[in-house]
Amino acid sequence: MPVGTSIRIYDLAKDLKQDTKRVIEELRLEGADVSVPSHSVSKELAERLRNKYFPKAEAAPAPKRIIRVFPRKPTVESSANDFPLEESKVNLVKTQPQVEEKIPESSLTIIENKLKELPIEIPINSQKETSSNKLIDELKVDCRECLRPTKHNLIHSVEVKELEWNEKYQIVQCMGCESLSFRRITFKNNQSNDKEEIHLYPSRIKGRQKLQLESIPPTIAQIYEEIHLAISNRLLIVATTGMRTLIELVCNDLNSTAGNLKGKIDDLVRRQLLTPKNANNLHKLRDFGNNAAHEANIQSENTLNRCIDIIEHLLKDIYSPEISS
Repeated sequence: MPVGTSIRIYDLAKDLKQDTKRVIEELRLEGADVSVPSHSVSKELAERLRNKYFPKAEAAPAPKRIIRVFPRKPTVESSANDFPLEESKVNLVKTQPQVEEKIPESSLTIIENKLKELPIEIPINSQKETSSNKLIDELKVDCRECLRPTKHNLIHSVEVKELEWNEKYQIVQCMGCESLSFRRITFKNNQSNDKEEIHLYPSRIKGRQKLQLESIPPTIAQIYEEIHLAISNRLLIVATTGMRTLIELVCNDLNSTAGNLKGKIDDLVRRQLLTPKNANNLHKLRDFGNNAAHEANIQSENTLNRCIDIIEHLLKDIYSPEISS
């Protein structure tokens, strides 16, 4: 639709103080092909729906005009006998006294009466607030379905106040795919400059979707799931050691007979199951895992995101080469 002639369904739902699902059902009854709140409809259709919930009051009828007819004044040549008193009385139109008409109810009163008759559902997210207690309309949250930050509605929020820390527990809903998430925000009371700690459940890695490969052996698939879960929950040492474990399990599944993990990776290169470049990447992950397990060295989240790229590339090469190609 051209810009300026359409309106988003979630904006229309806010104007009508109705749930988006109910507004979508009403629009479908009007013949609109819509399914999600991010769809747009024409302003004419939106106005018809507004009139259904908030009918405009009829304008009061204009008061009747009263016309008085005065007798014609005689000219200089005319005499007074030309206009006898009886005839002038006939020509006069008697004015009726103005009747005071009943004033109709105001538009506001009519709308209030109509609203009492309608089964209006007040949306839960009518009051939304941030940690600074400011009312807001929407939040930016990493959506686990859309794989990017999207606008979310705040469905419900509960704040727990402690001596030094405050926590907020929120239920948010994506305005695009309508998926629900649980959001926990932690912040200090006395230090307003401290950044908020935000945790999302179910946990997720921003912009990343897990592999869905049925050919992966169950044990290796379980380790991959736990690595993904550890990174999304910021368990960085657990994720790093899990990557080393996954690499060794893959080598064992490919019947590598070397004594240690370094020899097993080199054996896969000799058997042309790995390229030398991919083997060097696996050696780096092996070193990361050893340092995490023995010296508790922590890698950054960005580094682990690159490492999980290497792990996923390895799984595609070994167990689904058609996807990798």
